[in-house]
Amino acid sequence: MHPLQRYRKSRRAEGHLKSVSPRPKRSNFFGTTPAVPGLKRRRPNRRVGQVFRFAVVLAALLAVVTVIVMGLNWMVAKASVLLLDEATSPPDEIVMTDPVEFMLPQQPFSVLPLAHAFSAGSGSLLPIVPLVEDVSLKAELENVFAPYRDRFTPHLFFYDLYDHTYVEINGYEAVSAASVIKVPMLWLLYENIDNGYQDRYDPMLYLDYHRTGGAGSLQYKPAGVAMPTYDVARQMIQISDNTCTNIVMDNIGNPAAINRRLASLGLKGTWVNDWLPDLEGTNHVSMYDLTKIYYNLYVGGSLSEGARSDMLTILSGTHNRRLIPAQLPKDMLIYHKTGDIGSALADAGIIQLPDGRAYILAIQVDRPYNDYTARDMIQKASQVVYNHTTSYRGV
Repeated sequence: MHPLQRYRKSRRAEGHLKSVSPRPKRSNFFGTTPAVPGLKRRRPNRRVGQVFRFAVVLAALLAVVTVIVMGLNWMVAKASVLLLDEATSPPDEIVMTDPVEFMLPQQPFSVLPLAHAFSAGSGSLLPIVPLVEDVSLKAELENVFAPYRDRFTPHLFFYDLYDHTYVEINGYEAVSAASVIKVPMLWLLYENIDNGYQDRYDPMLYLDYHRTGGAGSLQYKPAGVAMPTYDVARQMIQISDNTCTNIVMDNIGNPAAINRRLASLGLKGTWVNDWLPDLEGTNHVSMYDLTKIYYNLYVGGSLSEGARSDMLTILSGTHNRRLIPAQLPKDMLIYHKTGDIGSALADAGIIQLPDGRAYILAIQVDRPYNDYTARDMIQKASQVVYNHTTSYRGV
């Protein structure tokens, strides 16, 4: 024993030093037990501490990895939306020119006096005034459709804005509307603007329940943002954005209210049952009704000149040019809207000829599911109509 220890032991025995019991040690998470007199203290459980530290580090690493993955996903989604916008959406700014000079050039044979002979009334459409059916053109079109009649059903209405002749092939029948239903929706939206219910620059709120699949890029963007009315209408038509269409329809009213307004316009073959994309084809339209809308866009009617100019500007920028415009001269000015669902393919619009005169062609082909022979039928019919109307005019 060390001399100092012997000294302290002797002094304690003599009563000069108090006996000091060991101070209890607090237990901790790692398994250390308190020092109790008479018990041997256990060593700390180092393995438990190591496991705990490992779990903490692992959780931190997982959190970091999760944040990185979420960031990468957001960057990829953002890049995809930007690329899709660049590829499919029109420019952010459309330069508006004078509507008379750009949209409605002065024609050597004006149709305006004939149109003004009728009173538009409040919100009503001017009636089409077909003088006589062009039987020679109808025969040519029937020859185009004849080889396909066993599996395809064409619906067509043609109206010449110069001599007021027409051709009708199943044109009065109400058919599944596809995206051409967006044309009457555009008309109703601009009626609201003309009546002062909203302005073309007023914000339209994009909510999550507007989101839908199919055509358009807005579905890939977060909800809860407001977009100018004109921009929503532009995307609805030019890139056929279904989500934008649902915003417009929600703004106009429920299906019953929309149908009342369509009926008041005299559109007997047009009604809606559902929002887009309506792949089952429950919304309906007739080629005659589409022709009637385009006729009123061109010659005047219940809408103001500013509203008509806006609508024609929007329609002139439709990106899909694979149907009516496909076989026509590339510099043709065409105001149109296409439609595509599994059971039908459609296109309808105003075709402006180089001499300033114009005609309206609305055509839809009911088809076996996604059979793109219907596209060839529309292209051929459009080319026949163009050749016919330009040949006897010497255009």
